[in-house]
Amino acid sequence: MDIQENNITVLNSAGEREYQNRTDLVNVAVAEGVSLIDRFAFARCENLASVTVPNGLTDIGYCAFWACFSLASINIPDSVILIDSFAFQECKSLASINLPDSTAEIGDDAFSACESLESINFPDSITEIRNNVLSGCIRLKSVDIPCSVTKIGGGAFSGCVSLESINLPDSIIEIGNHAFSGCTSLKSITIPSGVTKIGYNTFGNCKNLANITYKGKTYSRSSAEEMYNVLPCFKENMTFDEFKRAIFS
Repeated sequence: MDIQENNITVLNSAGEREYQNRTDLVNVAVAEGVSLIDRFAFARCENLASVTVPNGLTDIGYCAFWACFSLASINIPDSVILIDSFAFQECKSLASINLPDSTAEIGDDAFSACESLESINFPDSITEIRNNVLSGCIRLKSVDIPCSVTKIGGGAFSGCVSLESINLPDSIIEIGNHAFSGCTSLKSITIPSGVTKIGYNTFGNCKNLANITYKGKTYSRSSAEEMYNVLPCFKENMTFDEFKRAIFS
């Protein structure tokens, strides 16, 4: 049931595809007692600008707010545990997101193609930055990864053309394929000493990447061959020429 109160639509449920493609929804408050925003619940609500969700909400489902192009703000309460895959993909007006410490899992592509996103925090409760989670976030300039994270997924930050700095904690052991591909503003990066696997084309098309630091030593384009020999995790299925193009292209 929809109830109008001072230009806010109060919704007593958020079931699967319940409000999909509703262009009349602009400012929404989800009623107390709702614990799940289900799959595609608000997908392609193109005029939806703001959403208030209740304390006690635990899950934001698959594609729940996919392609809500006007969505500029949403509060995520401390009770939320899961933000599923594609939940906020293509929310092109979303400028910032504050994730509570309760958030244990953020799915693939959860915030991909959020073209206005400038800031996001990852809580200490997550252990993996999933595949393509922030790919195509073209205004994102910096990211801090918490010490709880052990894996950066494939394409996680690909196409983040404004990304200038990223802090990778010592807990990281794996960086996936294309993780930072196309991060053309990234000039330097330090790879934690515990990393055992770095995927193919991890830094592909990072045109301004001048230095990679590993175990206290900084490698540049001129020392790429030395880096190739030192880091066997880079060499999987790659010749040196392929490696050089993938890292310092």
